[in-house]
Amino acid sequence: AAFLDRFNSVIEMGHLGSESEQEVIRARVPEVTEELVDKLVRAAGDVRKARENDQIYCTLSTRRLLDIARKSVQLESLSQALDTALLSRLAPEDRSVVGEILQRHLGDILDKEAKANGKK
Repeated sequence: AAFLDRFNSVIEMGHLGSESEQEVIRARVPEVTEELVDKLVRAAGDVRKARENDQIYCTLSTRRLLDIARKSVQLESLSQALDTALLSRLAPEDRSVVGEILQRHLGDILDKEAKANGKK
């Protein structure tokens, strides 16, 4: 509250539309797959809905999606990217809900990754 009090005006903006958000991610992280971009943006939409419905306190920004996409390429692991760029930053209650949303959208990619690494 004290931080916001320093500004004379505050403009609240919504998130980008799905297609625009996908374009931004593809432009900034061209190495990431089309499938991952699509599923990340869909998952973000569900996280944002959960926030709007007061199920969680966090949200997922385009900046955070870019971080996840970059880390997935750098680390060659979506699972590690999600943990490092997102889940480790969340309160336990939010982590649980967001984890379920991510599993619903990204589960097939995460399962393939786990099998490739001999974890399933």
